[in-house]
Amino acid sequence: IDPHLQRDTHYTEDYQTQSLKLFPAIEPHIFSPLVAIDNAKEELEPLSGSDLQPQIQAEVARGLWMRRRILYRGRFSCTTQESYRFFPVDGHALPVCIKS
Repeated sequence: IDPHLQRDTHYTEDYQTQSLKLFPAIEPHIFSPLVAIDNAKEELEPLSGSDLQPQIQAEVARGLWMRRRILYRGRFSCTTQESYRFFPVDGHALPVCIKS
């Protein structure tokens, strides 16, 4: 939620599509971090269908609710300390680093 964005100053409603849109001049200033997956075997590029910029989901009392969906597909490596004795019902953490 970004409480600093104000209607008709930073965004407006597109009456044809009935959706909220940021003004083009404000888009480069919206927080849009890079996502790095540290244990990827090769460089991962976002798949088609990923959002290039955060999308407005809703207008709430405290500001705009925004979301950025990034899709990846690739191979990942696990550390050598992992135990596979409960496979396939085990769980493993996937470290994701968000950089601004």
